[in-house]
Amino acid sequence: MGAVEDAAEDAESAVSSEDDVAMPSPQQLEIAENILNRLNPKDRHDLGKMIHHRSLTCGGIAAGLAIFWWLSIQRIGDDPINQSESLVKGITFMTLSYLVPAVVFFASILNAASREKGQPGPALIAGAMFLVMGFFSFEPLVMGLLDSTVEVGNALWQTLRLTILGVGFFFVAKLFIEAFLLNWVMRLEEAFSGMEILAIASQEMSAPEPEPEDAEQADA
Repeated sequence: MGAVEDAAEDAESAVSSEDDVAMPSPQQLEIAENILNRLNPKDRHDLGKMIHHRSLTCGGIAAGLAIFWWLSIQRIGDDPINQSESLVKGITFMTLSYLVPAVVFFASILNAASREKGQPGPALIAGAMFLVMGFFSFEPLVMGLLDSTVEVGNALWQTLRLTILGVGFFFVAKLFIEAFLLNWVMRLEEAFSGMEILAIASQEMSAPEPEPEDAEQADA
């Protein structure tokens, strides 16, 4: 009898160990479901295609913007069309050509972190950064219209180039973040092979909303 009892205890411990398999945390599941509900991949194969498409497009746009910056700004050098100074002392147009795309990219990452985690702090910082970079981008044009010593044509071309770089890197950041988040969901599923996050998200999206009870049933 003792051997039988020992065997039963071993079987129970084996079952309990299987039940105690590591699972994603509730926060990880919530973030993964939010990502899948927003980007809406059809299945795991479509998930891989979306990661590839976004990564490819992100790299292409980033390379195109780098070539645009080299041809329209760096190659021209000290040409008068590149000569301007911000109202903020010490910041020139050449400095802004580095600063605007870099800050927009970083602000987009903060904005995405705030959206996925539901935290207001990063979004507040990102909003301020977007506003400041918008000011710097349109400042040359405004100064060209208000200051008679500044040529409007040069000011317009400076604003146009900064806007192209800023908006371009906003989309680069968007595609990069989406590819990174989808890849994170894929790796989460691989780490917890027993959990099908895609299936959970699709079930929640397709689940019908509960109908309100009749007034008579509520009174009862």
